[in-house]
Amino acid sequence: MSRLPTPSAALEELSREQLALVKPLYQQFYKSAVPRRDERVFIARNDHRAIIAAAKLRAIDGKYWLLSGVVVAPAFRQQGVASLLISHVLQHVEEGACYCFCHPQLAALYIELGCEIRDELPNPVLSRFNAYRRSKRDLVALEFRCKLKAY
Repeated sequence: MSRLPTPSAALEELSREQLALVKPLYQQFYKSAVPRRDERVFIARNDHRAIIAAAKLRAIDGKYWLLSGVVVAPAFRQQGVASLLISHVLQHVEEGACYCFCHPQLAALYIELGCEIRDELPNPVLSRFNAYRRSKRDLVALEFRCKLKAY
């Protein structure tokens, strides 16, 4: 997959008090993924400090992690922003495997970042996957091969 050079982007994790900052991005481009207070939210800002991308990380059953709600503003897509942000988020994964569920057309992006498609999932993750599939039928479950620790 050929991409343009990655734009400069400042990456950060939002505090619970800052979650309102990212809601406009989700409401405009990914309405079903508005962050919840039990999720860790990471953002990318452009040179003008505008939020151009976001991703969420949620603990499942205290043993696993779910990366979800990855969204990039249309003007910044196909420029490596999602890859940059996802890589940053993965550096904050604590003990346990990290999974994500995506549409098949996005699987290549996640595979490039170290994911493998999984047909078998641990029960807590499978339960979440089945819940997602009720509303978004065409999904693929992936697991990140790298198990990174928070720094």
